[in-house]
Amino acid sequence: MTERPPTVKLCGLRGTDDARSAVLAGADLVGIVLVPGTRRYVPPPTATAMVRIVRETASESGRFTPEVVGVVGQMSLAVATQLVATIGIDTIQLVGTDDECLRIADALEGTPLIRTIAVGEHSTLAELVEQTELWEQRGARIVYDAAIDGELGGTGHRIAADAVRPLLADGRHGIAGGLDPDNVASIIRDLGPGMVDVSSGIESHAGHKDPELMRAFVAAARAAQLGDLPPEFLTTPEETSATTRSRPETAP
Repeated sequence: MTERPPTVKLCGLRGTDDARSAVLAGADLVGIVLVPGTRRYVPPPTATAMVRIVRETASESGRFTPEVVGVVGQMSLAVATQLVATIGIDTIQLVGTDDECLRIADALEGTPLIRTIAVGEHSTLAELVEQTELWEQRGARIVYDAAIDGELGGTGHRIAADAVRPLLADGRHGIAGGLDPDNVASIIRDLGPGMVDVSSGIESHAGHKDPELMRAFVAAARAAQLGDLPPEFLTTPEETSATTRSRPETAP
């Protein structure tokens, strides 16, 4: 496992209250879903206000200013370009097929990238390595997420650990899918990801972020790397799956 702490991304934020809470929780990155038709979609005016609140809250509180990530995909190049130009996001996170994501990446050349790679039941290591290398050549950070038919992420489904273990061995890539405050410490210690990306696991119910869960998630992720875990965070992945509170399993 890498000795560098993983970066923590709190994703699927829906409004300015969520944005403020994410900053105060200590997130390294905050994610806003800009894909129309998805459950956690945020219209551009609201997204713009959220970006402003992130930066104002960080300044006023003396906290770190998180990187603001716009989740994009399944949209025209014109729409993607306009979103990045007008909302003020720092980075785009690409979801969907490689073909459409490559077109968006080309249109937004120079914008920092995160690429979500969906890991399905039949994904092979060779295929995942090839896809990872494709996006690394474009300078993208990689996050592996569970592939669910018809969904772009944020489903709350756990990714198969053994499928991504070799890909996370050097601590450069991230993981999403079924993370929550109760299991993130064990997953970090087991897999050593470079980033943990959570959405449904910090919701009190579907689509509604909980500030306490945000803080608990960040605290657990930090403590896991520091080796200073409270007893409640020392469950194994198997124990966690049996005892953790019910999480909403919803799309972005």
